[in-house]
Amino acid sequence: MAPCELPISKELQERLLKWAAIYDETLDVDYPPNSGFKSEELEREFKSEGERLVISLRNELGQNFLYLLKFSWCKRLRGSSWFWWETHS
Repeated sequence: MAPCELPISKELQERLLKWAAIYDETLDVDYPPNSGFKSEELEREFKSEGERLVISLRNELGQNFLYLLKFSWCKRLRGSSWFWWETHS
């Protein structure tokens, strides 16, 4: 579901899109096993923003939704992780 399809503020929609773009930038299209964040600090910042986004979504959408923020790690050559985020109504 695209952020624009949710009944949330434009600011939160933009934060979600920016956050997704940051993750997309971690993909090495030439050799996907090399994908990952450039540093552990960038990965921590990404995960922290994900947690803040869930709080913002909960504040704007209310309690009629189930919010899941799930980080799953698959070791890659550079030791980074894959990330999945799901929101269910």
